[in-house]
Amino acid sequence: MTNPAPITPAVDGPPSLADLERDRLQRMNPTDTAVAHARALLAAEPGADIAFIPMCLPGKELGWWREGQEVVTVPGVVLLAVNGFDDSGPVPSGSWARNTAAAIARQVLQERGQDGVAAYAVVRREGHTAVFEDPL
Repeated sequence: MTNPAPITPAVDGPPSLADLERDRLQRMNPTDTAVAHARALLAAEPGADIAFIPMCLPGKELGWWREGQEVVTVPGVVLLAVNGFDDSGPVPSGSWARNTAAAIARQVLQERGQDGVAAYAVVRREGHTAVFEDPL
């Protein structure tokens, strides 16, 4: 994924909190391709109601956003899940998918030789998407 150019601050000097928030909202998203992949898989699997997409935030410190932060969607990986803890059916639980997505993102960072934060996107059947940093 190619990140958009950093937000131009409203005034000269360091970016304001509003500038950083706009930059974060613009960048901290999975690729459109990954979201479309997740929605297609959800449509094909009636037992699943959410999908997890592993993401990496190279060089990032947990909780802090810096203007121009690189965001990497792990290509081709979508984990389907049921929204809950019951993994007795054919589709795993959301907690399993969340933990696995974060582990994959950490592995990708390690393979790239980068420090940073693992993250994951959660995509619902209707397409609503939210991204979370993994605190571990």
